[in-house]
Amino acid sequence: MSWPCFLTRRVVHQVWGFSRVTYCPAKKLFTQTSAVCGKMSIADELNLPDPPTKPLQPFAKFMSKGHKEYPHLSWTERIRLLSEIWNSQTQEQKKHLLNEYYEEKKQYQLKYKAYLSQLTPEQIQSIEEAVDRRKKSKERLLSKRGKKKEMERLNRPKQPENCFFLFLNTLRHDEPSTEKGDKDVA
Repeated sequence: MSWPCFLTRRVVHQVWGFSRVTYCPAKKLFTQTSAVCGKMSIADELNLPDPPTKPLQPFAKFMSKGHKEYPHLSWTERIRLLSEIWNSQTQEQKKHLLNEYYEEKKQYQLKYKAYLSQLTPEQIQSIEEAVDRRKKSKERLLSKRGKKKEMERLNRPKQPENCFFLFLNTLRHDEPSTEKGDKDVA
């Protein structure tokens, strides 16, 4: 694959925030995708402007600040320490973060209404269709997982046995079983 002269492979796959810039050779252009499981957001998929981001919950905001305060600890130690600190705080101490969250949520709702007002009805309809498509694919995946678990629970095979395995089963049932303790004495 040939890369443009101003970009190297390392730069192309560098992660900025929660998005990843990758080169698509089929389309011969650079695309920005979500770093979470390689999925694109609906706005990216439909080439729409990005919607405003939701504010972090108080606990998540506390954890993100705490991760910056304790970089010398390992990930599990940091989470354990921060959750203990969070649980030891009183409601009055947590109220400050909760009030910030409610203010940010009000601002988010205003920004989201403004975002929706700038979209055309066709764009809103395409967003709804994309959301429905994703829900159906997720339901399909969950139903497949549910069927697989049910088959495992009932101890059923994944698919019917072919001719060769049916033949082997007849041979296995025809012969007398020889277990570890059984010895032929002749």
